Amino acid sequence: MRKFLCSFTILLLGLMVVLVTSAHANSMKRPYVCTDDQGYSYHKGKR
Repeated sequence: MRKFLCSFTILLLGLMVVLVTSAHANSMKRPYVCTDDQGYSYHKGKR
């Protein structure tokens, strides 16, 4: 039971982080430069 509770808490935290990040990205309407792991920079929000 404790192992299930621990994994459930980790899953919930990960979901909250994803939701907060996507909401923050949606709130920034003007295009901004994002850099990924390889170092490539690309514009987000330009459609």
